Amino acid sequence: MASVTKVIAISTASQALPAAERITQSQLSEFIEARNVLARLKERVGEMEASIRTRLESGADVQPGVHVGHGSARKSRRDGGSFRTAGAQRLRRLIGTS
Repeated sequence: MASVTKVIAISTASQALPAAERITQSQLSEFIEARNVLARLKERVGEMEASIRTRLESGADVQPGVHVGHGSARKSRRDGGSFRTAGAQRLRRLIGTS
């Protein structure tokens, strides 16, 4: 495939740039550290999601609790224990699996 390159000419002589506040080494350091933390968090979330997705797809039970719904679990127990299925379905919707 051929790539398309678009060149935009910018004339700095005719454009007056406003005086900008100096960027400190402290600000740069904080920015770089925050970016690194974000990258590590994204990686960790991806690992966690993959693990949960794999276990759900293999039919793992979901422990009842805050993220599954207590009320539906109590009601479903009377229906023969389908609360695990309901909890798994809710978790699948949460992480985007079918």
